[in-house]
Amino acid sequence: MKEDNTKLVFFLNLGCSIFGIIGGLLTGSIAIFSGAIHDFSDSLTIGVSSIFEHKEKAERNKKYNILNSFSCSTILITSSVIALFVSIYRLVIPTTIHGLGMILFSFFGLGINGYALFKTSKNIDKNETKINVPMLLDCLGWLIILIVAIIIQTTNITVLDPTLAIIISLLIVGKASKNVTKTIERFTEEIPNTISIKQLEEEIKKIENIKEIQNLHIAKVEETIFLNMQIVVEKNTTKKTSETIKEKIKGISEKQGIAKTIIEILYDSKE
Repeated sequence: MKEDNTKLVFFLNLGCSIFGIIGGLLTGSIAIFSGAIHDFSDSLTIGVSSIFEHKEKAERNKKYNILNSFSCSTILITSSVIALFVSIYRLVIPTTIHGLGMILFSFFGLGINGYALFKTSKNIDKNETKINVPMLLDCLGWLIILIVAIIIQTTNITVLDPTLAIIISLLIVGKASKNVTKTIERFTEEIPNTISIKQLEEEIKKIENIKEIQNLHIAKVEETIFLNMQIVVEKNTTKKTSETIKEKIKGISEKQGIAKTIIEILYDSKE
């Protein structure tokens, strides 16, 4: 999506969320209030997604794609949990709901989100999918809210409002939680069985001048395996020798499929 369209959708959702919060308070509808919170979270999602997209392109670092997914999902979970608790409270202690006002605000929310969905559907790219899907879900949510509002107006069954808000919140929390789990799995994938830490330590200890290995950690981020460690060398070890030791450790690590190695040299303080 073009940058101008991204800004437009951002402000449309932000304006809709503010208007929706006001509408929820005026009509007494927690479903509208819940929809407004989700619109606000989508505004933040668009902003965060745009920032991380620029970062990823500038630094060519896939970690920003992971951070983007994690932060957006966390925002959705937080906003949905808040709406969930308020909905349960309203279910226990019912309040007056203005059906006609609820219908009017639902039309407004559906119209704004529908237009935002239309704008995000143009020239969609890989990153834009993360924005477009929440837009579609919001449109469906506002459509359901409109249907419930019509039922409340004609039957005065106000319990439908908090019930709908609870269902929407639970669905979003469930989906967002799965995204967070997948993101964490991508960020901290299990170390392949082909890597033997014991064998790695034994080979490193054979290098001359190394006295001790400390804080050896191996981690996998996406498809890249990292090794982070500290080694204690003899007190009189020269800087040139230390650099040679680092190169030898990197060579040993690469044979086991470790792509990135971070080594901190510590000099033995003992006499």
